[in-house]
Amino acid sequence: MDPEYAGPARTATRAPMPQLGRNARLLLAFALVNGAATAAVGALVNPYLRDLGMSAAFIGAYFGITSVVQGVAQLAGGVAADRWGRRRVWVTGKLLHTASYALLASGLRGPALIASAVLAGLSQIGSGAYMATTAEAVEGGSRATFYSVVQTITSVGGMVAPLAGGLIADRYGGATGLAASLPFFLLVAFILSKLEERPRPSAAGEASAGRRGAARGAGAAKIAGAFVKAVMSGPFPRTAMAMLGYMVFNGLSNGLIGISLPLLLRDRFGAGYAGISGLSTVSALGTALMMIAGGRLADRYGRRRVMLASCVWVTSLFLLIPLATSTLHFYVLVFMVCLVGNAAGGAFSATMMECVNPDARATFGGLSNALASAGMAAGNFAGGLLYQAGQLAPFYLAMAVTAASTAILFGFLQETGDGRAAAKAVAAGAYTAGR
Repeated sequence: MDPEYAGPARTATRAPMPQLGRNARLLLAFALVNGAATAAVGALVNPYLRDLGMSAAFIGAYFGITSVVQGVAQLAGGVAADRWGRRRVWVTGKLLHTASYALLASGLRGPALIASAVLAGLSQIGSGAYMATTAEAVEGGSRATFYSVVQTITSVGGMVAPLAGGLIADRYGGATGLAASLPFFLLVAFILSKLEERPRPSAAGEASAGRRGAARGAGAAKIAGAFVKAVMSGPFPRTAMAMLGYMVFNGLSNGLIGISLPLLLRDRFGAGYAGISGLSTVSALGTALMMIAGGRLADRYGRRRVMLASCVWVTSLFLLIPLATSTLHFYVLVFMVCLVGNAAGGAFSATMMECVNPDARATFGGLSNALASAGMAAGNFAGGLLYQAGQLAPFYLAMAVTAASTAILFGFLQETGDGRAAAKAVAAGAYTAGR
């Protein structure tokens, strides 16, 4: 037995609840309001475009354009947030988000729809800032738990809001449902404007930032080379590369499902705005029920085992999709996928931020989200086209992609959290006595 993990170290396995400073409290308020606003309006876009007379292929292209622009915005936004500050980049993104839905609610067609898609993509410029700010709001030992709390509150905000948005849209029209969310997005921007910026880096950090700035000015190839070098010199380079690969496959799977499922509920089962919005409600419910418990388990026993268990269960649940024959069946499946899939949400988020050096977190977060957006763009385009060929075809492809992403994690994922020490102690039987 390793003496380092013996005896009184038992209390170390208990993951502490995070201490909440100013930014942590603001992030919780952001999660509640933004979760409600995004869930209320997000489920309306697909059926709203259908009501405007758009085909499944066009809807796939709409979301595909958003995802392509989103990928570029996330990468550029992550670099900008590390260099010029997280708060201003994030607030800018949320204002662009508001403008996108305002334009979509105007009812204009043609170029206005494309402009709305572009603005929606640009609004994600703050995704890297979100990941980095959340990671730095609490100490590392409770990071997965705090991510889980934030995501749970997001889900709580998204439980009732989608149904409210769907009922408004069913009664007054999709445009009214979209417009009703705009004041909440402005409130979100105000909350973000109150965040405290992290302290300026040390002289060594500034020198490092200066070197990255010089690399940016030297062209895209040198930027890529400098970033890869930074990732490879981080604490968990193998995990960092694995997570980037995983994000592509995960984005592709989400893109396929995100386009096809609302279309299937509408076209095959006759669901209206409220029925389609119900997907967001059951998704939020499943997420909220397990998110905090999953984060606590990840902080105590390690991120890796929670992530792998979650992925295996999600892959298994995807096998049931072809057997679903009603809206209720899909509700149950979506609930179960979110219940077991999002149990690892905190572990995934914490791992993403722990596998690289702190001064590159926003950049790495932006890059990972950009790759997910690239995968989602491919999934959006492919989902719309495959759906026209066969309504279940996108789901079959999503199953295969999900299995591939799980295989990547099994092969390359390392443990990054403090829970690895606790897991080692438990495995060694250090805590048998006294139990």
